[in-house]
Amino acid sequence: MGSIKFVLRPGKKESGKDYTIYLMYSHKGEKTLIATDYQASFRGKNGMQGNRSQTYGGFKPGPNLETKLAGLKSDFREQAIARVKGEPLAYKVKEAWQEFKEEQKSNVPEAVFKNSILARWEDYLTYMAETLTPSGKERTAGTIRNNRNTRGHLKNFLAAQKREFLKPEKFTLTDFQKFDNYLTKNLSPNSVSKTKKQFKSFLKWHLKNGGLLGFNIELIEYAETAGVKIALTEKELATIAQTEFSGRLNLVRDLLLLQASTGVRVSDLQRLCDNVNEDKTAFKIRAKKTGKDMTIPVSQLAKQVLARHGYRLPRLSEQKYRIGIKAIYQKLWPSKAIEIGEGDKMRRAYVWQEISSHDLVRTFVNIAWKKGLSVPTIATLTGKSIQVLLKNYLNEDKDYAAQEMREKFDLSPLRIAK
Repeated sequence: MGSIKFVLRPGKKESGKDYTIYLMYSHKGEKTLIATDYQASFRGKNGMQGNRSQTYGGFKPGPNLETKLAGLKSDFREQAIARVKGEPLAYKVKEAWQEFKEEQKSNVPEAVFKNSILARWEDYLTYMAETLTPSGKERTAGTIRNNRNTRGHLKNFLAAQKREFLKPEKFTLTDFQKFDNYLTKNLSPNSVSKTKKQFKSFLKWHLKNGGLLGFNIELIEYAETAGVKIALTEKELATIAQTEFSGRLNLVRDLLLLQASTGVRVSDLQRLCDNVNEDKTAFKIRAKKTGKDMTIPVSQLAKQVLARHGYRLPRLSEQKYRIGIKAIYQKLWPSKAIEIGEGDKMRRAYVWQEISSHDLVRTFVNIAWKKGLSVPTIATLTGKSIQVLLKNYLNEDKDYAAQEMREKFDLSPLRIAK
């Protein structure tokens, strides 16, 4: 990785400033200078004043200028160096920075896009936010977030064609087919289906409110496929519970065990932890996503975790929690893999790459079912509908199916012979 610093060069006389500030990028002996929008006028015995600073080319900028230069340095790393594939050579990095600056110039404020398909989608997002109710029955924050992401895909697609201003009535079937191809190249099959579903929902709202469209909305077809179903076994949970990790992973372990033994979503986990004490024999919370009240018995495993933290679990961001789950699984079972279907093909992936906090809810569901709890009971405990549990949470397990057949039907060859 190269180095970045700022240097001074004499400014133009007509600017009234003594020096122009340049960003200098160096890598393996090669250097490149990039002029910034900032100038300095420092006069002292040696033509400049202030403390010597290697980073800022021999002068010490004031707080405001230092903040601006730090931001510029950060942008340069993210938008120039990070864009270069392979060796970050000086001339390649400079070209990447110039491309980024050109992209910035082409970004027109959203106000210019009044009545464009992107502006209409922004109106749709506003409508969704306004109909968001405390119980979450009408809309959920997650639905709005997903729609905003889908709008982002459309914006990137149109920006590549320099057509961000395109109006819905000018958006034709050909445009949709190109957008579909764009999604297929950049997203997984299931993400493509979900994106098209959200796009169609937006267009339905647009048409319902008197808008026009350049093609028949019914031509938008999609088929959502089931996501990767991962569920930990009781043996795996026991291994995790008995393992000591380093640093933050011990907290992740305890949150993982608590979620897998209660079946609550990660969005409800922290609120659950904030409302329990040693005397309680059950968790009673209102689910953030569905608004349903849930009462969850405290299992022995959950009691052990809660007691370890004095019934007050420290807070941990969802992002750090999700990363920690993957790290724990990778540490314990680095080579365990699964086959994932994508279209007509199958791909092999490590479980630690695919596992998420959502799979801990699935873990609870499958363990509870194998212990004999009925699906309606599990639906009551988790706040999910029976249909959702059957479709998205209960895993097919051939080994367990064979075991259950033996237990329930007792199809022993010796007994049949009699």
